[in-house]
Amino acid sequence: MDKAYNRVLFLILTEYWFDKIKSGEKTHEYREARDYWNIRLAGKRFDHVYFRRGYKSKERMIFKIKSIERKQNIPNDLNLPDVWDIELGERIA
Repeated sequence: MDKAYNRVLFLILTEYWFDKIKSGEKTHEYREARDYWNIRLAGKRFDHVYFRRGYKSKERMIFKIKSIERKQNIPNDLNLPDVWDIELGERIA
C-alpha cells in the first residue's frame, strides 16, 4: 500500500456536522478518547482528513490537518472530558 494513502484520515460525518465544517463555523473535529480512537490515532501521522457526508452521499471535503492531539477538559461538541482534537487547516478539495 502506498505510504501517502496512510496519511489520509477518513471520517464519516452527519449532515449537521458536515455543514458546520463546510461553512467554516467548525474548525476542529473531535473523537472520543476510547480504545477504538486511541489505537487509530495515537502515534500515527495524518496529513489530511477526508470527510464524507453520511454513508450514502458522494459529497466530500478534504482538509489539511494542523494537529491531532489528545486533550482533556477542553470545550468540545461531544461534551466529554477526554477527546482527540483534530484541528483543521486549509480546505484542499
